[in-house]
Amino acid sequence: MEVTVDEQYTEIYGTLELPEFKWFYVTGKAGQDDFGVTDKADLVVSQAALDVLRQGRLDECDVEPYSPDGSGQG
Repeated sequence: MEVTVDEQYTEIYGTLELPEFKWFYVTGKAGQDDFGVTDKADLVVSQAALDVLRQGRLDECDVEPYSPDGSGQG
């Protein structure tokens, strides 16, 4: 992947370099594995995985209970 910045980024951040990006390719099944993806491309994580993720920053994430029927009520 090639990442570029536009004029607006340069105006706001100057020469601040972007961090290195990594691709997190999920192969697990939603509701079965620690990391899985639904048919609607929602990421589903186990409680153990969520506990690990919460050791970092999830400020920009919406965390909701997972329900296989899509109701959102775990």
